[in-house]
Amino acid sequence: MTDMKCSTCGTDNASDTQFCSNCGAFRNQIGDLTPIITNFFDNYSEEMSNNIRFGNEITNQNEITNQLLEKHKKKYLNLSPDEKVLVLLGDSSWFSQGVFTGLAITNKKIHYCTLKISTFTSVIPWWLKGPVGSKTIFGLESIEIAQLDKCIGSGYIGHELRINDEILGYVRMGKGIIYDGNAKDFLNGLFNHFVYNKILKKEVSSYLWS
Repeated sequence: MTDMKCSTCGTDNASDTQFCSNCGAFRNQIGDLTPIITNFFDNYSEEMSNNIRFGNEITNQNEITNQLLEKHKKKYLNLSPDEKVLVLLGDSSWFSQGVFTGLAITNKKIHYCTLKISTFTSVIPWWLKGPVGSKTIFGLESIEIAQLDKCIGSGYIGHELRINDEILGYVRMGKGIIYDGNAKDFLNGLFNHFVYNKILKKEVSSYLWS
């Protein structure tokens, strides 16, 4: 039987267990990242990004956040009934052609909408849409907002989204021609927090150009 990791304490439990053998969490809490992500929110002391929506900003469902969620759902975000969005990389539309990248983290998965990795993505981005999909976070080795793009031109295109060392595509950190370092640091900090809590195995790497 496949082990299920407790999201409260990180202990591996048999798949048919009703309670965590270490901390006593109920079965429906096992595999749910909400406590770990909430703990990260509560203790994050670095400067926040205006392009990140998280925690109560999402669960309180104000009009602006609802509109943003609906936009992501139309583009790529396909939620299962037991998922709730806890982190949303904000409105990262780019150019008048409607090119879009997005990133959402739920209590179960990471969802993404990327641009293809290419030297020419900055020139013909509407032809170079990258992978769209989702992955269950439990069982992954690593997630990173990695290397800065190497596209033609001096404007910012995006950062590599790497999952299990596979480069999926570019995701934009912010809306302008310069990337939002606070957004990148927040996301990579969360991924390292997953490592600390034994959800992922490999910490985010350091990149010379990031």
